Order: sequence, then structure tokens, then C-alpha cells
Amino acid sequence: FESMCLPYAFDEVKHTPAVETFTGTIWREIGGRKVQLIEVGPAHTSGDLMVYVPDAKTLFAGDILFIGSTPVMWAGPVENWLNALDLILGLDVETIVPGHGPVTNKDGVRRVKSYWEYVRGAARRCHEEKRSVAAAAHHIVTGPEFLALPFAKWDSPERMMTNVHVLYRQFDGRGGHLSVAAKINLMRKQALLAYALPGAAPALMRRIDASL
Repeated sequence: FESMCLPYAFDEVKHTPAVETFTGTIWREIGGRKVQLIEVGPAHTSGDLMVYVPDAKTLFAGDILFIGSTPVMWAGPVENWLNALDLILGLDVETIVPGHGPVTNKDGVRRVKSYWEYVRGAARRCHEEKRSVAAAAHHIVTGPEFLALPFAKWDSPERMMTNVHVLYRQFDGRGGHLSVAAKINLMRKQALLAYALPGAAPALMRRIDASL
């Protein structure tokens, strides 16, 4: 867990409460330029939104897009995430700024969409086979089918643990927020899966006592 938090400088973050909220979409003018805020959550979290700058053909996708690293779903349902990706593909944009990774285009969006479509199907098959979340996540990320796909080379494949957990909750008709305790336990399981994938990146995620 400590290794997972190393890349983040949480001690420098100052929490700033929202002074205005909205649902759906809202237009604002910033520096003489019109931008549209688009609500697309719950997906990655319960409050996902994107910022569309039409005259620049640019979209700030937030954590709806992870480029070069495995996306993680804390809220779901996955259909909301897929709908958000389809929305991006339907916009007149050329430059897309992800929440994680380098600037991309619609090809990057399609790759993330392919990941979620694959994981949803694989998780559903494991669910029908009565595999546990941990067994399913391990089965998927170490299976030959997954390893032959492009996203098998993305950073942090162990996030499959959280993704399968949230998908299982969805399959069972259990939505809502995960408790803090549930999230910590998920991170523990995710860390154990990371340890079982010594060849994956980043390397610091593989440093853990397997007896935990």
C-alpha cells in the first residue's frame, strides 16, 4: 500500500470545496473562450466530468482516460464509462488530454474502450463460473488471451483486482459507494496481485511482503 502511494504527494494537497455544482452539462467562459463541462459519472468515481473546448477541438477527459496505464473503476457502472468514451468519439475533437498519460487522439479512446469491453466480458464469465474476485482477477491478467492483447503491456495491470470487484458488485445488483475499509482491503488484494506480476510496470509496485 505504501509503495502504491509513493508517486502521489498527498501532503501538498489542499482540499477546496466546490462553490458551484451542476448536473448534466454547463457552459462557462474562461479567458474569453467558451468551454463545456460534461458530467459523465459515476464511472471512475462518483463525480467524473470532462471539459470540452470546441473552438480548439480539445477535450480534457479527466480520469475517464488512462493512456499507457490500466484504468481503475472505483464506482461504475462500466456502462457509464463506455458511454463516456462513445461521447468522446462523437465529439469534434483532435486533441484529448487524459487524466493519466500523454496527450492522445481518438485512437487512444478506442483502446480504452476495448479494454473495458474485454474486461466486462471476462469478468462476467468468471462470475458465472463462481470464481472469487481475487481468483478471477488473477485468472484474467495471467491468461494467454489477455497477455496477447495490447493493454496487457500497460502499467499497473493489478488494477484488475478493483475492476473485477466493482464489476462483480454490478453483476450482483449491488451498487453504491465502497466503504473506506473496503477500499483499503481492495488495495491490499491489489498489492498482492501486483507482487504476483514481477514483470509488470512500474517496478516499485512489485515490492511487497507476500505473507501479508
